Amino acid sequence: MKRKLLAGFILMACMSMTALAQHSGNGSDTDYDGSGPFPNRRAQSSYWSGSGIALDSRTVATNHHVVEGATHVYVYFSDTRTRYACEVITVDEEHDLALVRISDPAFQGFPNARFGFKVADEDVGMGVFVLGYPRISTMGEEVKLTTGVLSSRSGYQGDVSLYQVSAPVQNGNSGGPLFNDNGELIGIIVAKHTDGVENVSYAREQRRSEHQHEPQVPDFVHDTGPEVQRSHSLHSDDDRRR
Repeated sequence: MKRKLLAGFILMACMSMTALAQHSGNGSDTDYDGSGPFPNRRAQSSYWSGSGIALDSRTVATNHHVVEGATHVYVYFSDTRTRYACEVITVDEEHDLALVRISDPAFQGFPNARFGFKVADEDVGMGVFVLGYPRISTMGEEVKLTTGVLSSRSGYQGDVSLYQVSAPVQNGNSGGPLFNDNGELIGIIVAKHTDGVENVSYAREQRRSEHQHEPQVPDFVHDTGPEVQRSHSLHSDDDRRR
């Protein structure tokens, strides 16, 4: 019941990200198949989608690989079937993170859906849930919730900047939020393990800088300008990415 109530409050903060590219081969899917030290990067078609979580009234966090190679990026709202143009304002390719700002003047801003951030490392065994928009062409446009536990504090090949979770993710979950059962954001979904491995998903950990005085702003938005740094709340398709 607690998770259901928390998810209900947070749903408005999660949305679909749609990217379009013209004659671009830069877009890629991300997964781990155990064959080498780096994720597989596969060229994609000219249309793909992912998920995102809002950081203030117009700014959304997602994965770098969701916007990589795109000539146009949009936030899409399935309930009203409307989309709004965005601009990419910063990327962290190493950690597969990106921030986009909705630049469309018709967009009125996200509502003030507030929730917290986990400051310390999450405990192994903690219940978690993922929100996102996987495989919208076959699974539909409604936001999907999957649940599991935090399996490990390290990810692929022992990467300590990743959490491993048992909550299933699919193409399109990339960039979606990972919450603990207290409703605190603890990570951003970046990939899943393939090669016959079931329910091994990875999320980039959300950490707060020791010098950050805004307790609800994750560390990957520190250098994006005053509008995002002043934010005290997080507001918030795919046949292509995790």
